[in-house]
Amino acid sequence: MPQPQTFARYVAIGDSSTEGIDDPDGEGGYHGWSQRLAERIDAEQDTNLLYANLAVRGLNTRQIRERQLEAALAMKPDLATLFCGTNDVTSPRFDSSAVSDDIAHMQRTLVDAGATVLSFTLPDLTPLARLIAPRIAAMNQALNLPDTNDAWRQPFPTALVQSRAQWCATEMRWITRHLFPWIWQGLQGKSAGDGRACKRPELAPL
Repeated sequence: MPQPQTFARYVAIGDSSTEGIDDPDGEGGYHGWSQRLAERIDAEQDTNLLYANLAVRGLNTRQIRERQLEAALAMKPDLATLFCGTNDVTSPRFDSSAVSDDIAHMQRTLVDAGATVLSFTLPDLTPLARLIAPRIAAMNQALNLPDTNDAWRQPFPTALVQSRAQWCATEMRWITRHLFPWIWQGLQGKSAGDGRACKRPELAPL
């Protein structure tokens, strides 16, 4: 089916990555890749884009399906993004088949409702996060999407100049700030999204 040349209603669903964590807006909130995508689309087309972001940090894939999918469908999006799984692979229990089924259900439901759906795989967190690397690989392979490749794993044309000490410090900051808290919250049965609402619950112009 031919893809639309312009979009009118973009709804983003997911977890902290889609919410925009680690991309501060300078005003106490977060910008994030989904808002940057919305701004780029809006700038590239003649018609204005309406944008909503239903993502909430800390949610696993099943929670995203249960809490965000229906609300997203009600907005009748012609573009939807779905990125999730980080909180699944860092939880004490991980069922790649269940996660894959939930993702496929959300993708299929959104497509059947008339949306173009964009999803992508989780990043490779090795070497220091090697304990969960097999889970990430299993989930990425379970997606089995057509026309995918491993281009995202290839190095940039211009190499990043970084000393070993800088690399280790960067990795340890990420592990201390993100990985350990995810694991600890999971062991306690808690989530960073407990009691938190999404930052952009309604379709609105940028």
